[in-house]
Amino acid sequence: GYSTTNSIITGDLPLLSGVNKVVCYPVPFNLRNNTYGKINILTGSVNASFTVSIYNLSGQKVRDLTQQGTEIDTTTGMAYWDGKNASGEEVASGIYYLCAVSPGRSVKGKVLIIKK
Repeated sequence: GYSTTNSIITGDLPLLSGVNKVVCYPVPFNLRNNTYGKINILTGSVNASFTVSIYNLSGQKVRDLTQQGTEIDTTTGMAYWDGKNASGEEVASGIYYLCAVSPGRSVKGKVLIIKK
């Protein structure tokens, strides 16, 4: 697996280009009691445009992350999800699949959401 330590996130961005799956933190993500505010999603799409689609276990699309600056940071390959669906409502507790797509590349991962 890949580490999500500060040294990778803040300094060695070329290391992220080798990520072959979506890596999220914190996991599990507690919607009611968290210090991050959003789920941090490492996509490995450094210096490239990308989108992240989020699906529930039934395969239904919950949300697309596409907004530059607030949801997507193309310089770092990071995306940020607040745990809400496309209607702005908190999602239910459970496992969610993430798919990050950039030109010539697609990586997938999952994240556990809890409410307590």
